[in-house]
Amino acid sequence: MPHGFPPDLSPLRPGDHAVRIPGYRLVGRLGTGGMGVVYAALDSRGRPVAVKLMRSGMPPDVDHRHRRFQEEVRALQRLRSEHVVPLLDSGVSDGHPWLVTDYVPGRTLQRCGKLSGRRLLLLARGVAAALCAIHRAGVVHRDLKPSNVMVRPDGTPVVLDFGIARAADAQGLTGTGAPPIGTAGTMSPERYRGVSEPPSDVFAWGCVVVFAATGRLPFTASSPEEVMNRVLHSPPELHGLRGPLADLAVRAMDKDPKKRPTAEQLLKELDALGSPRSAAAPRDRPSRKAGDAATLLVLEMQQHHGNPVPWLRRNRERLLGEARRLGLTDRGLRDLVRRVAEEEYLELSELEEALAEIALRLAPHERPRYRGHPVDEDGLVALASGGAQEQALLRRLLGERSVIVERYAARHVCRHGLCVGKHLGRGCRVLRRLRSQVAEVVDRTREPLRELRHQIWAEHDTLGHPQILLPPDRELTDRVYATALLVRRRSAELDRHRAAVLALRCPTRWWTSQQEAVVRADPDTARGLAWVVIASVAADTARRFAEAAGRE
Repeated sequence: MPHGFPPDLSPLRPGDHAVRIPGYRLVGRLGTGGMGVVYAALDSRGRPVAVKLMRSGMPPDVDHRHRRFQEEVRALQRLRSEHVVPLLDSGVSDGHPWLVTDYVPGRTLQRCGKLSGRRLLLLARGVAAALCAIHRAGVVHRDLKPSNVMVRPDGTPVVLDFGIARAADAQGLTGTGAPPIGTAGTMSPERYRGVSEPPSDVFAWGCVVVFAATGRLPFTASSPEEVMNRVLHSPPELHGLRGPLADLAVRAMDKDPKKRPTAEQLLKELDALGSPRSAAAPRDRPSRKAGDAATLLVLEMQQHHGNPVPWLRRNRERLLGEARRLGLTDRGLRDLVRRVAEEEYLELSELEEALAEIALRLAPHERPRYRGHPVDEDGLVALASGGAQEQALLRRLLGERSVIVERYAARHVCRHGLCVGKHLGRGCRVLRRLRSQVAEVVDRTREPLRELRHQIWAEHDTLGHPQILLPPDRELTDRVYATALLVRRRSAELDRHRAAVLALRCPTRWWTSQQEAVVRADPDTARGLAWVVIASVAADTARRFAEAAGRE
């Protein structure tokens, strides 16, 4: 998908084409909710943004509603945090308030699965940092929940949809006879009583942390009324979560808002939990107490991926000391560390392979990373769903830099049933097979893509429009890798890509031929998947052709 949006971006619906937001071009739907629709859009420079258009079902006092909305927007404009999506623009169109934010690639916490260890701590700390910034700006989020936390491909959380609920009611939390605005399961006791202050967000933070660790909220029941009763009168269920972070979450969910820590206090306590002295090995990885310090050292090394050599020179004795403590006395590891630390110049590829080998030897159970990004199946899918920078990195990992997958990531000790049961001690076969499948699909796209480019050129001049060609070769290749990964087997991803291609109307012969190929394609073969990939990455060009033809 162009411009960094996910390949499975939902297309615009018929009624969406009438929506006009000055300065922005809507290209698809990112989601819908009770407050409105979130569109994928491009600004005047072609940069990806998210546009949220509020629904019309607001309070009857329109002037007062707009005034409250603008007050909220001014408060949000004061926010400065990497963990809060920045507000770029706002206004009113045909009576509907709208706002524009940065587009954040990644997945919502709701879809991330269970987190543990360092990833869980990163999530908890990032959301607490977001609350600090929000509360300092005089805003109460009021609807912090897993679906409002976006997790970037590198694991950094970003809080979305903050404070907008204020615009839904000019009088406060509720209207006459109406239930409180928010989400059952993360709303604090005082929210049900009509009070909405910063401690309510802290309560929701505790709920989000429990969900991130266990996949379940601490207050659940079969109806919103039962959930409310549990929030008001029952202790939270931690679903097996234990340790200092669990204790902090329980304090955050205290029934009495005065007994909860503030967001600033949460952040301080989380910083203490995250120090090397107090951090523990992730619970979902093989136990190796002697390796805890080595694992933390590897994670620290990987955080300096931008310029690792100075860090390695400062810490090589620590690395060698941990290797000796683990019984890794082979000369190869010592020589590897000393070579990287002492040689004046190393090729980038040599340096990356050396760092990967060091990490593999010291912490083979640790989730492998490359330039700060996880290199396992979930991590690669996150890169495929990200923007242009993430997709370029994915192409390097699965293409020209596939050595990182084959010699490093696929050799780590994973916990897949297939690998543990049939290939014990021989590394991650799931990851190696995934790369092989993607490479086979990509190889099948090369010749058809060249032919497609010639067909597009043949029809380009008849429309006389200069901006309707396929993207540059490198960008096109990045998209091919990303799309091939997402549709490598029959799945909901594949069905969405096929549906989007077949639904797009473009009056050109080359696009008709692409759609016919997709209809005939057998998705159980690499060749069939290749046709879906080619049509999917060419869909933006087809849209531009259709727009140009419509203007004539």
